[in-house]
Amino acid sequence: MNPSANSLEQIFQAHIRTLALTLRRSTVANYQGVAHRFGGYLQTAFPQLRQLAELRRDPHLLGWFRTMCEQNPPLKTRADYLLRLRRLLEDLAANGHAIQPDLIRPEDFPPRPQYLPRPLPPQDDQRLRDELRRTDDWPANALLLTRATGIRIGECIGLALDCL
Repeated sequence: MNPSANSLEQIFQAHIRTLALTLRRSTVANYQGVAHRFGGYLQTAFPQLRQLAELRRDPHLLGWFRTMCEQNPPLKTRADYLLRLRRLLEDLAANGHAIQPDLIRPEDFPPRPQYLPRPLPPQDDQRLRDELRRTDDWPANALLLTRATGIRIGECIGLALDCL
């Protein structure tokens, strides 16, 4: 059968059934979810779209990205949806469907949050210092030295035992 003869939903579901042969049930459910969301968006926003070959980055994909960004409350799984949809589209292209390349690009993904370490509360910091002083062995003293001077662990390890 001609790859473009089926509806978009049928094409996605057929490919997901193939993925189900090697993936976990929960992973398959995730792919089904993204196919359902994306297919629903296309059906609502672009009902005239019938073939994967007609799929364009702008307006189809960029419109879907915009829709996901505007959801309230914000969609926390946007990057996961993009990864899964990109996999589906790349797999379909590899299986002979006429799909434009680079519909989803690296810059489309939201930036990953960068978590900074939190400082210890003052009372915990004091208890840690007291315990290190009480222990009074080589590792405890090395940690006290790094905390007092700001030298790195690697620099501390490289110090000679009699350097102080």
